[in-house]
This record gives sequence, structure tokens and C-alpha cells, in this order.
Amino acid sequence: MHLRWITMGLLCIPCLAMAQSVHRFKLFNDMPSEIVSFTVSQAGGESSAKLVFDDPDRPFKYGAATMIDVHGGNGCLFDLQTRLSTGERVTTRNVDLCAIRVYRPGLRIDAVHFGSPWAP
Repeated sequence: MHLRWITMGLLCIPCLAMAQSVHRFKLFNDMPSEIVSFTVSQAGGESSAKLVFDDPDRPFKYGAATMIDVHGGNGCLFDLQTRLSTGERVTTRNVDLCAIRVYRPGLRIDAVHFGSPWAP
């Protein structure tokens, strides 16, 4: 398992805004194929930050994890998109980054009780 420290910046707030918020969570690959890229955008917004995993010596395989820091944005809700080596895209909308600590793209809302997209 690799641990990569990545900082993603979103240009979603005006220059004169107060201190930026920082949301930190772990991206954990629970999918059977490699993660090729990961995109974070403000919920319903158009601006986004994309992280590409293109190092052939360190593929983002099943069981790998990395910490993600999202700087900026108004509020806690973000849209997350994971692109896999198979070409499949997993999109999860309105993720509350103030509440989660680990994001698993393979764990879907319909697979967990109480309507939560993440297991405790």
C-alpha cells in the first residue's frame, strides 16, 4: 500500500475571502481495478481539481490509499469522481467533506444501511 501526500487546490472562493477551509480525507481504493484519476469539485459547481495517478512504478491498485487535502470552497459539499483503468467512472455527488475521514469509491449508497455512502 502506498501513501502519497497530495494537495489539491480549488479556485472556488474570491481573493478577499476569509481564511480558506481545508478538508482532509483518505482516498482508499476498494475497487478491483486501478484508480487512474480522481476529481474534486464544489457540489454543483464547474471548477474542479484533478489528481492523475500515472506513475507506472506506483499504480493506485486495490488496497492503496492516499491522503487528500482540499483547500478552499464554500461549505462542505463536494462532488467526487473516480476514473478507473477499465474506463469506468464512479461519481458521488454532495459528499460532506466536513463529516467523512475515508472515501471508498466502491462502497455505494445502496450497499450501506441508513442511506450512508460510507461504512462507519
